[in-house]
Amino acid sequence: MNTRRPQHNPCFLRVGALTLAIVLVLGGSAALAWFLAGRGRDGDTSTAQTAGHPAEQDSSRHPTPSTSSSQRISDGKQQTATALQAVATAERKIPDGKVFDLEADTEGGKRVWSAQVANPDDRQFNVTISQDGSRVLNTNEDKTPDDDIRRLRAAKVSLEDAVNTAAKQASSRGNVTSVEIDTTNGDTVVWQVEFGGDGGVKVLVGATSGEVLDVGPGVD
Repeated sequence: MNTRRPQHNPCFLRVGALTLAIVLVLGGSAALAWFLAGRGRDGDTSTAQTAGHPAEQDSSRHPTPSTSSSQRISDGKQQTATALQAVATAERKIPDGKVFDLEADTEGGKRVWSAQVANPDDRQFNVTISQDGSRVLNTNEDKTPDDDIRRLRAAKVSLEDAVNTAAKQASSRGNVTSVEIDTTNGDTVVWQVEFGGDGGVKVLVGATSGEVLDVGPGVD
């Protein structure tokens, strides 16, 4: 008895071979792509990031900056500008007036600036200004003028110039919290500019020379 072997259709064999070739080609391409991607991660990271992750590449070149000392200095300059604006607002309120004392204060639970202003007749006015330095909130005349008015008349350097000079010496030591005219070493008239409150630093600027005479805590 003769066993009949199955006959294979030549057309079927050719189609099968072609299908197998396509599978191998596609599989090989995927494997090649996987291999190149792995090399990009392990070897040439710049190629992988540029091709597949441009946003991550940009982020690595330009990281988000954190709060820096330059930012703190900028904030301090802004506060200095606000203090000087409060001075200008107070002096506009009193004709030909000059501020000789300025202090960051609290009134009615709100932060304000308190200024003492002398007019050309040596009359003294107490002026309260809004925290942003733009508005006068209250004004009254002080019937007992301060001796500092006499020192003010001897000053050749303005309060504004003294504050700007002092700010360069304490640009990262806090905000301006007070300015007043005073004397040191007995008779030297100075502008005393305070930064950062009681725990901060004070800068003495000569009221006639404009030079920085002293810098440090507890300067009197």
